[in-house]
Amino acid sequence: MRIGRLSELTGASVRSLRYYGETGLLEVRRGPGGHRLYDSADVAQVHLIQALLSVGLSTREIGEIKQHCKKMPHQKESQATAMLRKQRDIVDSCIHKLVGARSRLDSFITEAEARDRVS
Repeated sequence: MRIGRLSELTGASVRSLRYYGETGLLEVRRGPGGHRLYDSADVAQVHLIQALLSVGLSTREIGEIKQHCKKMPHQKESQATAMLRKQRDIVDSCIHKLVGARSRLDSFITEAEARDRVS
């Protein structure tokens, strides 16, 4: 399939797909006319890239994970796993901060409602 179809199937923009190819996140094969060609494995790869981006990993980090998985696919605690754990810790920290912020906002709202009832 060509890049436009891959874009339709994944929701990734053509520009993003080209970028993934340029950075090595997505393997680019060329047809006789020089057009980029993709298959169903590439659809899955783009979905994985999108999922990893959605949890806050950068394309550089995704590339590092991909390279490490190629080099050492059966290592018990891989660098890829360590990077994913680190990102999870970052997300956990953000959640903790947001829960605290929500709690403080709830207190402000409760105080404001109490003042409104007195007024």
